[in-house]
Amino acid sequence: MKEMKKKVAIQTFKPTNNYGGILQAFALQRAMESLGCEVTHLNRYNKPQSAILRIKIAASKLVHFNFHRVSDKVLKKYTQFIDKRINLSKPLLSKDKWEQYIHNNNFDAVIVGSDQVWRLEYITDLVSEFFLDFSKGKIKKASYASSFGIDTFDPKYQQEVKNKLKDFDSISVREDAGLKIIENVFNLTGFHHLDPTLLLTKEQYASAFGLDLTKTDDFIFCYVLDKSPQKQSIVDHVKLSLGLEARFVYGAGVDKDNYKDPDVLRKPSIEQWVQNIASARFVITDSFHGMVFSIIFNKPFIVIGNEKRGLSRFTSFLSKLNLMERLILINNPTVNLDLLAKQIDYDTVNTLIEEERQKSFFYLKQLLNE
Repeated sequence: MKEMKKKVAIQTFKPTNNYGGILQAFALQRAMESLGCEVTHLNRYNKPQSAILRIKIAASKLVHFNFHRVSDKVLKKYTQFIDKRINLSKPLLSKDKWEQYIHNNNFDAVIVGSDQVWRLEYITDLVSEFFLDFSKGKIKKASYASSFGIDTFDPKYQQEVKNKLKDFDSISVREDAGLKIIENVFNLTGFHHLDPTLLLTKEQYASAFGLDLTKTDDFIFCYVLDKSPQKQSIVDHVKLSLGLEARFVYGAGVDKDNYKDPDVLRKPSIEQWVQNIASARFVITDSFHGMVFSIIFNKPFIVIGNEKRGLSRFTSFLSKLNLMERLILINNPTVNLDLLAKQIDYDTVNTLIEEERQKSFFYLKQLLNE
């Protein structure tokens, strides 16, 4: 008799307009499917309820027509991937509907993660959902590589969140700093695991996205979330030192300050973004997932640390791989010429990642089978 598939729900950010956020959702889904699970992403978000607010939004779309036109055009580049590759539930527009959906669908487990899903400033209206506050019954509650994003936790939420986390069957975080918060702030036991994007190999990405892993072209792939003169200076310096041109992708979301920037409309598809990294000679990025995919595809890279977006996720991962020298801080943006020429020992790095990958899959298998 064929064994029934385990039904797993994933609670992460609604996939919208962020390469890394969308790819981590895809990767965790694909990893769980490889373990024989049927996977659904809980499509939980709030819509404006007030008629006055809805009228204001409609008026804004008329007044700022060009902004919304650009925003919609860019969004389509992401939604094509999301619609094709990510299994989203129907929209769940209230906590009651979210909880009802979980119970009606008889999920065996609900997993929150990954990305900065426990960064309070990002989940203001959805704290209960991202800490899985629903009546548990026989459903397992767990996190996988969830991130607090920063090194501290707001004491105002400490008891509320601790009460929710005590109901978890297992807690997994993405950074050393997150593990310290779990252990020292909440006095709970946690595990430290890989970002979901690292659960898949470059060969698996190539197979899924139709990538060409045989070509390396003479360009620097530059993926930047926040433009600044300091970062441009770093890019110019590396271009001159390596004698290569840069292929630039602007990773920021579309807003009213940047929608006229031609770089906003030049965003590639998700698949092409990954191909750019796979075929680049060198990568410069200020993005966590830009850094991760550089490592997955064994590319020489430098990552520009952004303290406002949170440094712990960079330092935790790079220190584990002995690659801290690849991190450049924006307040001290000096690129050592020796660093640009230095080869990364990817044999050792790949071995370390594979060891961590096996630990991560062991955690997920235990969660499903206990």
